[in-house]
Amino acid sequence: MKYNIRMTTMRKEMNRKLQKIRSDAPHGGEPLPEAEDDRLWRKCKLEWRPLLKSFAVLMLATGAAALLDSYFVENNNVSIIYTLAIVVVASITPGYIYGIIASIISVIGVNYFFAEPKFGFNFTQTGYPITFASLLVVSIIMSTLMTRYREAAHVARLREMRTKALYALTNEFLAADDADSYVRIACEHLSRVCEAQACYAPVGEALPANVPVCITLPVEIREHKFGTIYVPEQTCAAATSENLFVLMKMIVSQLALALERNRLIQEHRRAQLQAEAEKMRGNLLRAVSHDLRTPLTSIQGASATILESGEQLGAEVSLQLVEDIHENSQWLIRMVENLLSVTKISDGPAAVKKEPEVVEEVVAQAVGQLRKRFPEKGIQVRVPDDILLIPMDATLIEQVLINLVENAFFHADTAQAVEITVRDMGGDVAFEIRDHGAGLDPLRLDTLFEGTGTNPQEASGDAHRGMGIGLSICRAIVHAHKGTIRAWNAAEGGGAIFEFTLPKEEAGHEQ
Repeated sequence: MKYNIRMTTMRKEMNRKLQKIRSDAPHGGEPLPEAEDDRLWRKCKLEWRPLLKSFAVLMLATGAAALLDSYFVENNNVSIIYTLAIVVVASITPGYIYGIIASIISVIGVNYFFAEPKFGFNFTQTGYPITFASLLVVSIIMSTLMTRYREAAHVARLREMRTKALYALTNEFLAADDADSYVRIACEHLSRVCEAQACYAPVGEALPANVPVCITLPVEIREHKFGTIYVPEQTCAAATSENLFVLMKMIVSQLALALERNRLIQEHRRAQLQAEAEKMRGNLLRAVSHDLRTPLTSIQGASATILESGEQLGAEVSLQLVEDIHENSQWLIRMVENLLSVTKISDGPAAVKKEPEVVEEVVAQAVGQLRKRFPEKGIQVRVPDDILLIPMDATLIEQVLINLVENAFFHADTAQAVEITVRDMGGDVAFEIRDHGAGLDPLRLDTLFEGTGTNPQEASGDAHRGMGIGLSICRAIVHAHKGTIRAWNAAEGGGAIFEFTLPKEEAGHEQ
């Protein structure tokens, strides 16, 4: 609220100053060729208000000099009084002409009213021509200096006004984050400055034919042209004011810089996304090649053994081989499910359709599937007593839970049950999966979710099923839900801990 009041006060002050200088604005910025003659003409223009002020000051000076002359036989202060009057005239009137007129009138007045004979002209007395010429030269110099001082002060006020306007514009640009906001802010400032509605047309678009004649301000920087701003010339106050037009050009230049910065940021973001996509694609291919090789090798070996020595194998051995083929086939099916999950989130977080889901039900669905696939494995579940409702894609979150628990089954190398714990963290809900096995290799903690498969220092990657693709997909799914995922080794009791969090929102609201 304070910011709005401060901005409103600043805008009123700026508009008041602009209204004041609109009819008489001296040089204060980049000169326009067509405005230079007009500027000189205004300095020599006579107006009745400043002329009356000048005569009033000279009359007061004459009265003061006459008063002193009546009390002193020899009055040497007349020239000083008239010089002071000329300084006052130059201070309260625009341009040079009033000070010069006051200088000439002062010389004539001293000669007529105070030189002998009084009330008459006499330029022949000894010393008077030099005195009068000196007074005239000094008066003209003082008038010129005061006029230039006033003009410099006026220029300083104009520059201060421009600085305030550009400062307010920059602050609003910093609060914006897209090109449309930049254009809207710049058009609002231009409309206030020129008192006419400014509009913007991107490159390739033109204004309708019924729009009146406009001042065109191209928005461009170096070789990049973003568009053009149009201001109706008939109602634009800057059409006849050099200083307003310079301020408009400054605002347009700031808009061009903001749009160029936004363009560079967008290009950088696209390059980053492309680099991340390429990195993820390479990691995915490496992880898929590794994770598919192990089950396919096992299936090929078991099926070849049955085909070549089926009659010589006993029933128990044949059944074991078939079970191995079945288990590895199930593993391949789950790999395909993971790949399908990748395709579902490949279009970004916007492609993930989230609905409010009860956390306990999602966990129960994932645990039910795990117990069907691994009836011999133990799973312990702890959830809060309160009902937790958060927006999510239930199928994808179930996939994350299944991947993490399966990794614990295959890599923990322990008979103890895997623990699933759900905690309410206030703004987030945390899902923790813990095993009591050998833990994670410390060398892999930094790249665990990169999808690079097994540790490259290991002798063979086919000794067991890798975690790479499953964990990389878990991270992609959690990030698509605006959550976080991490892993570490338990400090007490051994084993590894995987934890991911999902933001908790009100029911019916999506992120």
